[in-house]
Amino acid sequence: MTAQYGNPANTVFFNKGTNGFSASEFNPKDRVGEACVTNFFALIAIGDGSVEKAASRSGITKISSIDHETKFNYLVIQDVCTIVRGQ
Repeated sequence: MTAQYGNPANTVFFNKGTNGFSASEFNPKDRVGEACVTNFFALIAIGDGSVEKAASRSGITKISSIDHETKFNYLVIQDVCTIVRGQ
């Protein structure tokens, strides 16, 4: 089992960081699904960033890892994505 956490240094115009949890070893045959929520001005969030949505987009029924990615762009927009890998 592997856990990783990280986020690059915060900047004013662009920031991107990831963290995740892996339940099994890497398999090159794994599919990848992503679901995101977009946040505007830290007031309004739009989207479905659930694990279920990310898995269903790629037809994943057996999840092997879940990652979260945060992208901060242009001072007012932030995307928080759930990334699911599995078969």
